Amino acid sequence: MPLHDHLQMHGFVKVIRGSVSVTSRLFANMECIERQTLKAILKDASLLSHKLSLLSSGRVTASASSSDESDIISGLSRVVNSISQNTLAIKLPDDVMLAYMTAPIFYADIYEDHIMHACLFGFRRKGGVMPLHDHSQMHGFVKVIRGSVSVTSYSWLSAEEEELEMKRAVIRAFRGRPVRCEGTVTRSSDDDCIHLGPRLGNLHSMVALDAGTTFFDLLVPGYGKRPCAFFEARQSDPRQSSSGICFVREIPMPRSYVCDTIPYNQIMHL
Repeated sequence: MPLHDHLQMHGFVKVIRGSVSVTSRLFANMECIERQTLKAILKDASLLSHKLSLLSSGRVTASASSSDESDIISGLSRVVNSISQNTLAIKLPDDVMLAYMTAPIFYADIYEDHIMHACLFGFRRKGGVMPLHDHSQMHGFVKVIRGSVSVTSYSWLSAEEEELEMKRAVIRAFRGRPVRCEGTVTRSSDDDCIHLGPRLGNLHSMVALDAGTTFFDLLVPGYGKRPCAFFEARQSDPRQSSSGICFVREIPMPRSYVCDTIPYNQIMHL
């Protein structure tokens, strides 16, 4: 008797003459399979994150170079690019759920340890804003898994560049820090992730281009005790168009930045 199923049925077999051998197969739960796949992906990310943290802290051999860091970042980008809604096995809010939400942003924790922090952010409405903020001394990898988003980023200057720009500043009453505007890029779920470094693109803001836009966020290392600071950019710097330099200053967390937590079975151990 060839291999066959009894879909959504119980079967009871009783031999009444002779004997028979029965070979059976068990359908694995898809959520369980996806869970194991996600754990494997996060294990790869954890290994690369550990290497990146060692390299960033200087606790490596003198032979380590910027090319090593670039290789690790490329590896982490490939890992993050493999993340999708199916991989996460998460039910994202549909139009009805979005309509009932009160906060402009929703959030879910995926996994966190001392090496990295993986989480999920989403926007209730088109035009929703993630205010300008930093990830101090961290690498960030942003992968859109639903909808599309525009990301505007700024880079910290070196100490020498910052001192020079402060001397050149005509208006000092703003009491801000000079940064370099890196421009705005757009990403959708079909695109690769964005890498934001400890200096390059570290300050960034986001605007949802579709209702329900959701992105996976990997931070290396995780926040730990590091604060997340919020900023405002001076909107009409006459020098920005020619030099890319503008000024930002730290502000309290905007009152509009409120998140609803959505259900997710957070991974506690890899």
